[in-house]
Amino acid sequence: MAEKKGLAIASLVCGLLFWFSIPGFICSVLAIIFGVMQLNKIKKKPKEFGGKGMAIAGLVLGIVGIIFWLLTLILSAVFFTRLAY
Repeated sequence: MAEKKGLAIASLVCGLLFWFSIPGFICSVLAIIFGVMQLNKIKKKPKEFGGKGMAIAGLVLGIVGIIFWLLTLILSAVFFTRLAY
């Protein structure tokens, strides 16, 4: 039986898309959700579900994407606040 890796692949792809503006932020959140969902499925039925490495990679990229966008938001707010004075 082939391993089911759909959510792991979706997590990895969404994690790689975090560079693209607002959709990138949404993709980062989705990467985290899909990665966690796939890891839970793998934990419950390891013989049926695969893609653990891809799920972890997507999860990590999603977290990096969220951190990136939060830092960008904070730095932008500081820059534009200083620019206004």
